[in-house]
Amino acid sequence: MKIVRLDLLAYGPFTRESLDFSPAPHGLQLVYGPNEAGKSTSLRALFGLLYGIPNSCKDTFLHAGPDLRIGALLSDEKGSFECIRRRGNKSAKGVLRAADDETLVDPARWEEMLAGLDENAFSQRFGIDYDELVAGGRQVVDGQGDLGQLLFAAASGVANLGNVLRQLDEDAGAIFKAAGRSTPLINKALADLRETKRRINQAELSLKTWKARQDELDVADDKRREIEEALQVKQAEQRRVESYVRVQPDLNKRAQLTREQTELSNVPPLDADFTQRRQKRQDDLIEARTQAASTQRELTAVADELAAVAVPQELLDEETAIRELIEAFGSHKQDMTDRSDLVGQRAQLLRQGAEVRRELGTQEVERLRLDIVERKRIDELATDHKLLVVQVESCGRQLAKVEGEVDRLTTVLENTDPAREGEGLRRTLKRTQPKAEIEAQIDKLGTELGVAERQLTVGLSRLALWSGKREELVRLALPPLESLERLDGELRAAATGRDVVEKELQKLRTQFSELEIEIDQRRRVGQILTLDDLEQARTKRQQGWTLIKQLWLVGDAPKQQLQEFAAQFPEADDTAGAYEASVTRADETSDRMRREASGVAELAGLQTQQLKLIERQALLNRQLTTAENCHNAAEAAWRQLWQPLSITPLSPAEMRGWLARAADLARQAETLQSRQDELARLRASADFLRRELRATLTEAGEAAQLADDPLSNLIDRAEQLAERLTRGEQDRKAWQKQLDALQQQKAEALRELKQAKSAQTQWQTLWQQGIATLGLRADATPAGVIATLSQAEQYFIQLEKAATFEERIAGIDERANVFAHTLDDLIARIAPDLAALSADAAVTELRKRLEGARQSQARRQELQRTKTESLARLEEAQTCVTALQEQLTAMCREARCKQPEELAAVEHQAQRKRQLDDDLRELNDRLYQSCGSHPLDEFISAALAKSRDEWQQELDESGRALKELQQEHTREVEAAQAARSALKLMDGGAAAAQAEEDAQELLARISAHAEQFARLKLASVLLRKAIERYREKNEGPVVTRASELFAELTLGSFTGMKTEFDEKGKPILVGLRPAKDFVPIEGLSDGTRDQLYLALRLASLEVYVREHRPIPFIVDDILVNFDNDRAVAALQALAQLARHTQVIFFTHHKHLLTLAEENLPAGEFIKHRLPGRESAMPAAEQLPLAVG
Repeated sequence: MKIVRLDLLAYGPFTRESLDFSPAPHGLQLVYGPNEAGKSTSLRALFGLLYGIPNSCKDTFLHAGPDLRIGALLSDEKGSFECIRRRGNKSAKGVLRAADDETLVDPARWEEMLAGLDENAFSQRFGIDYDELVAGGRQVVDGQGDLGQLLFAAASGVANLGNVLRQLDEDAGAIFKAAGRSTPLINKALADLRETKRRINQAELSLKTWKARQDELDVADDKRREIEEALQVKQAEQRRVESYVRVQPDLNKRAQLTREQTELSNVPPLDADFTQRRQKRQDDLIEARTQAASTQRELTAVADELAAVAVPQELLDEETAIRELIEAFGSHKQDMTDRSDLVGQRAQLLRQGAEVRRELGTQEVERLRLDIVERKRIDELATDHKLLVVQVESCGRQLAKVEGEVDRLTTVLENTDPAREGEGLRRTLKRTQPKAEIEAQIDKLGTELGVAERQLTVGLSRLALWSGKREELVRLALPPLESLERLDGELRAAATGRDVVEKELQKLRTQFSELEIEIDQRRRVGQILTLDDLEQARTKRQQGWTLIKQLWLVGDAPKQQLQEFAAQFPEADDTAGAYEASVTRADETSDRMRREASGVAELAGLQTQQLKLIERQALLNRQLTTAENCHNAAEAAWRQLWQPLSITPLSPAEMRGWLARAADLARQAETLQSRQDELARLRASADFLRRELRATLTEAGEAAQLADDPLSNLIDRAEQLAERLTRGEQDRKAWQKQLDALQQQKAEALRELKQAKSAQTQWQTLWQQGIATLGLRADATPAGVIATLSQAEQYFIQLEKAATFEERIAGIDERANVFAHTLDDLIARIAPDLAALSADAAVTELRKRLEGARQSQARRQELQRTKTESLARLEEAQTCVTALQEQLTAMCREARCKQPEELAAVEHQAQRKRQLDDDLRELNDRLYQSCGSHPLDEFISAALAKSRDEWQQELDESGRALKELQQEHTREVEAAQAARSALKLMDGGAAAAQAEEDAQELLARISAHAEQFARLKLASVLLRKAIERYREKNEGPVVTRASELFAELTLGSFTGMKTEFDEKGKPILVGLRPAKDFVPIEGLSDGTRDQLYLALRLASLEVYVREHRPIPFIVDDILVNFDNDRAVAALQALAQLARHTQVIFFTHHKHLLTLAEENLPAGEFIKHRLPGRESAMPAAEQLPLAVG
């Protein structure tokens, strides 16, 4: 199966979002989402699509539960498959429909698509997150490298497999332990059962004595019940009289209130808030009248003030002109200040310009006025002059330096000898150097072989049951471990079956003995009649009736039969008496069997159980014989398995270890032989290399070497010689190369010096042409010309500024004249009395008069508004007074009085009437509580039938009678209790029944615990066998591939992993360092353990998909604690897995995308982005697929 597209139609924060996995069908799918972007939600959506949306789904904050939708396009070898998942109702996990969201999907097709995997199996085997990765790392340590557990855990995804096995063993141990301790449940229940059976044997009681005591208790209980019934009647009467006495005060008060209510019957009913409304209206009327009087006084004061306020309207009409004049006066004052400053600045500039002209000392100063282009040309020529001088000097120094180096290298080369030829020596070294350690290997291998041979000899001497040489051990045909395990299981099963049957037989014998004791006890209690006894009595009665009919009808009967029949009843005098006795005996037998029916039935049941136990015992004896035959056959097969080795085998557990040791010794013997062959080969190779090196050194001119010189010494001398030859040759080449380069630099330096001097000559010509128009000397230096031009520019700038100041002074004078004419015209129109004042004083006085006029106008307007508002308030107050007077008149009509002053008295009467009604209702409520189920009127009539004293007298008499009954009841209860206590002390039958019930409960509990114990032990055994079977089947391919992945994930710090055996012969995994050192699992760091577990998971998946239909592998942010290099290695491993099955990697960490882009080949992954707070990448970005 492959997920082509995941559609988040309406789920969590997503609406019509899709993750399209189709562009790179064989690439790693990287799904990135920043925090709060919905990564976890999309993961839940993926599992919800495959296995249903739970009814308790939490992703309903945007879309309601019924609106949740998850769609997908899936594919397998049969084609594509598009569907939509809805949320289900109640306990259902959702409905799967086709793309139209209506048509139901065929469940069989969906199951086929999922390959029959349920949700738990899929999440464990085809999903991994960070927590499982860490748990898998812990499992690596907890299992102490157990190969079977590691392989099985990696394939199944059960990271805590060791904990599961331990928990199964602990749970089974908590139920039963063979050591017999009382803590486990079955052990404790068995101890309780033994105690219960002891109680059953002790609890025996005489039946007649118990029945007598029971009859006494029944009589006492009957008497007690009669007294209790009389007590109930008397207590009911007592309560009725008490209620009559209790309600007498309430009845008297009720009569009084009823009379007072009749007296106030003519008072009109008023609302409860009538008084409050009346008081508010009267208060509002007083307030309205006060407001009207106050407003009238305000109107009079406003009218007086309006008559006193005068407004100069002719001045207000010119307000705009006055304000413009005031604003212009400010500008006028500023202009006068600026004019004085400008006059001074102009004079200063003219003086400074004259001084600059004198410094220039030329009459034709205008020739120095240059435009921008001419001035820029003069500046560039001055700058070029400096650069050319520096360039000529630099080229001269460089030429001298290069010529000195050329002379020095020429002398060195002339004094150096040519190099000798060393190519042959280098070729020999190239072949020899890789094998420089061969002598060390020979020494090490020789030492290791000595140790191995001694260890093998010691191991063979310690191998019990068998003796021989190591060559014979290699050829020895050891039985396969599978056969050992099979026969071990058969022996255990046979022994277990035999033990079970023996225990069942022992249990049956115990039950049979207990049953015999119980039957014997019942018979000792009294003769219990059976159906056979009844049948015999009836047969005798019928025999007598036959003889009587013969005497009656025929007149005669056989004499011998008559005598035999009469002999059976010696108490009878004749045949008729004997017949009467037979009838009586048959009736008594029948009556007695009816009375003792339970005892008869129980005895018959016990006898039936006894017969069943006998049949069961015969069956178990046959089963025991069969079990012993099976066990004997298994033991014979066990001995036959070891017959080819001519040894007598021990127990399977001991032989399992012996087989592991023997197999290990055989492997050691084979390894020893192969390594001895390797040692011989290494020695021959070392001799050849020594001969070749000696010959090569002699050809190169070195002194003759000793024949027994070590290979390492020869290689060192050859390397030193080759290094000397190479170094001399390299030095000559380097010096010649440097000389050639210096010759080129010398020519280049000469060329550059010539070019610099030529440029200097050209500059001199251009410079003289440039200053000729300025009237300066031809030999003027660039610095002097630049200074003269700067002074001239300063002179021209001062003249331009002076002209500008002159223009501004003229403008100020013109504006001053305009302001003076405007002021004179305005004063003439509105204030001729100000004509003699200065402009400053006149403007100030006009401002004061204008402000005063505006204040008078504003005050008059404010008084007018106050007058209008006061008139409105006066009218409103008068209207309110009229309305309140009308309302009080209406309230008088409601209260049936004439004046508002009478309302208070009527209100008091109405309030009293309401209080009377409330009091009567309260009294009636209390009376209702006392009358019980009787109607209130009947109860009141009955209570009033007598006076309170009469009812009290009756109550006292009833109390005395009740007390006597209670005392009698107490005596009877004590008597019954005493009888019950005596019966309880001798109630052996009840104790025995309770003990029997307890025993049955314990047996049921033991049976339930035994079933649970069997399930746990069976689960543990089956799980361990499944682990071992999986190890045997997949150990080779999985460990090989996991070893390669482990080396990649650890970046070469480990070259892989290897299978070894611990001291118990159990296969375990160890890490393999580059130096071939073994590292046990306990020696790995936490991060390395995680990487080992990940390697096993990925290798198991690769092996699985080679033989089964591919299933998507879902990865959730497992690289949290991986550094960048190891994260790249993990991504590469996942990309390799993605070539075989789909891999979808969800992550919060954006840097993983960068690592994938930088390190994974194009086309091996595709990026997807969930919508979130960042937008640095489009929703799906595909890299181009690689060709091939």
